[in-house]
Amino acid sequence: MVSVILTLLKILGILLLILLGLALLLILSLLLCPFRYELRGEAADLHAAKARGRVTWLGRLLWGQVNWQDGELSGFLRVAGIPVFRFPAAGKKQPQPEHPAPETEPAEASRGPAAPEASGPEGGSSRNRGTAEVQTAELGREKPDRLEADPEKRDPKEPDWEETDRQPSGGIKDRLSRLRSQVEQVLDFLQDEENQKLFAFLREQLAAVLKHILPRTVDIQVRVGLEDPAATGAVLGAVYMFYPLYEDHIRVIGEFEETVLEGKALLRGRIRILTLLIIGLRTYRHPAVQDWIRKKKKRGSR
Repeated sequence: MVSVILTLLKILGILLLILLGLALLLILSLLLCPFRYELRGEAADLHAAKARGRVTWLGRLLWGQVNWQDGELSGFLRVAGIPVFRFPAAGKKQPQPEHPAPETEPAEASRGPAAPEASGPEGGSSRNRGTAEVQTAELGREKPDRLEADPEKRDPKEPDWEETDRQPSGGIKDRLSRLRSQVEQVLDFLQDEENQKLFAFLREQLAAVLKHILPRTVDIQVRVGLEDPAATGAVLGAVYMFYPLYEDHIRVIGEFEETVLEGKALLRGRIRILTLLIIGLRTYRHPAVQDWIRKKKKRGSR
């Protein structure tokens, strides 16, 4: 009996070690194996453009893709070749337009001819005469003046306009003084030597992150012209921001006199989670960042 129990415990221990090993292997794979991405686009006409974005991990163990063509967006996600989800769903019916409800005939037509109103002794209808009397009574009423009302009977929630007009308006001065104090605090914070060192360090870490996640393969050859010349200029400015990094790999021609979109673009890169974690940990353990966190905690505790 004891030997059977020991054998079962041994089997359970082996299974537990196998599960822990698989979990450790999965964690190490997520940290060390990079996620690879690819963005590809082609256009022969402004209305015939298509694009595709794809992310893979460990070959195609994890594979996600998004396609855009003919103004429609579609995509899928697969794990070990097994579809996890897809959009739009296959066989999904398009919503049918609702048929407008048939117009009903006016209610007056179904009521039949209206009965003539009873006339009064002076030839007019009694309804019109009663309405005229009510309007005359309402016009004869005198509207109470709010300023001439008895101050004892005035609603305490209603502001006293006379007192408000007598008081000098100092709200704008107070706002300007508060705004000036806030600007001075921001300038003091930016001009502090320790804060400048912190900003320089954070700028270096941000540059390291961008260098890691930006695509390593770039091939852009596009001729673009939008309806609005300002929009065309904005697109060219956004693209040529990365020209110092890729130089001859980017060639975008802007057309300001015609609407056109033709060419092709290819971007490939990779992202490793371990690299991002190292940068984040290095940033968190920096003495300037730790001092800033301590000051923030002290201000919050007050």
